[in-house]
Amino acid sequence: MTTLALDVQCRLCGESKWIDTTVEQMMEYAKPRSERMYVQDIFPELSVGDRELLISGTCDTCWQKMFGSDCDEEE
Repeated sequence: MTTLALDVQCRLCGESKWIDTTVEQMMEYAKPRSERMYVQDIFPELSVGDRELLISGTCDTCWQKMFGSDCDEEE
């Protein structure tokens, strides 16, 4: 299986994170938001923090600083 590395940068702190994906996942993610599956369905293996980075461009550290840790993260 061919994998691709997606470089995603936090829009707040600028920190980059490499996320490994498959070609199929990248093809689905590249579609316009109105036409693609939900990020959690495209990338079920990613942590909630990594999926949020893909959705909003906000890393988990910045998210926690803004909103605290009251929300339970999926494990």
